[in-house]
Amino acid sequence: MLDAGRMTYLIDPTGAPVALWQAKEHIRAEVVNEMDGGPYTVFKAGDTQRQGEGSRWNVSFGVADARAAADEVVRLGGRVLTGPFDTSIGPVGELADPQGVPFGIFQPLG
Repeated sequence: MLDAGRMTYLIDPTGAPVALWQAKEHIRAEVVNEMDGGPYTVFKAGDTQRQGEGSRWNVSFGVADARAAADEVVRLGGRVLTGPFDTSIGPVGELADPQGVPFGIFQPLG
């Protein structure tokens, strides 16, 4: 197990928990298309906000086809929470796995 990697759990200054993984032999994902300090877009549906939701971190996955990815999540037992819907950066959506854990998807333009 010690050669798999290192993991730690942190609490950010707003109280949101985040887990970090530094892979050694157990590599399953990697950072791609990391933002370089460019603009960041926050999405909001009118004036509606989720009540009781504090700060949190969210992982988003780049996909080739957001609508097909959402359909596949549903086929595998997950749920579509929002979207996918078109934005200036491409289609985005928020989904949940079969255990209810939320994650985002985005289909980059181009």
